[in-house]
Amino acid sequence: VVLRAGEDVADEDFDRLAAGAGRIPGAGLKATPLAVATRALRMLTGGEPSRVLDACSGIGKRSIVGSLTTTAVFTGVERRLSLVRASRAAALRFGARRTTFLHGDA
Repeated sequence: VVLRAGEDVADEDFDRLAAGAGRIPGAGLKATPLAVATRALRMLTGGEPSRVLDACSGIGKRSIVGSLTTTAVFTGVERRLSLVRASRAAALRFGARRTTFLHGDA
């Protein structure tokens, strides 16, 4: 709700909530700070409806944040099935409806 409203969320809060969705140890959940991801995704999509491919999506942080803060539709592709499952659970937990995670090799 807070991300959708355009307000800042602490990385620790996001990570704590994602952990409840089945975070995988060593998955690099903190790789992209939320402030950086939010700004970059807004610049990338330009406020226009678009489609974004998140290759090597890991836990899905960029796709989830993008789905919550832009009008774009995100598709994450990750080769590690455990991370695909975790990213799907995290997207469901956050209500990121405009994101899909696929198991595959980009």
